[in-house]
Amino acid sequence: MAHTTNLIGFEEFSQTVPQFMLESLCGLRKRTLGDTKLKKLGSIFLHGNYRKIKNVTLGLQDLGVKEGDRVAIISENRPEWSFADLAILSLRGVNVPIYTTQAVEQIRYILEDSGAKALFISGKKLWKHAIAALEGVEQLEKLIDMRLRWASNTNR
Repeated sequence: MAHTTNLIGFEEFSQTVPQFMLESLCGLRKRTLGDTKLKKLGSIFLHGNYRKIKNVTLGLQDLGVKEGDRVAIISENRPEWSFADLAILSLRGVNVPIYTTQAVEQIRYILEDSGAKALFISGKKLWKHAIAALEGVEQLEKLIDMRLRWASNTNR
């Protein structure tokens, strides 16, 4: 990977943004908590969140999401939104955010225009709303229900 000079004080920067973020969080955890397995630092759950992001990333990979693929998210503000976002970025995918207040026709247009391959949906109300928008959206291959438990998978 080519080394580049950046403008925020680092001499060389040879990582992707997701790698940098995860290493920074892990470094913060070690500096702040030592090697303990504490899961809470203020209101940020670092260790558990890292595992969840990794599992979502691996799940997307299993579904066939790869670099350059677009993955849409329709969700209110919740931790799982961030997990999905970071997982998409970790695969060098493109996040296609959709507001929860958008009309069915707007959701359909965004999905068609973006070429989204998968769609994260949170909540029963949003599920019903988003499903109505899927008619005629041919490239969308996978629907992912954010209400499912984002459990840690010890096999990965």
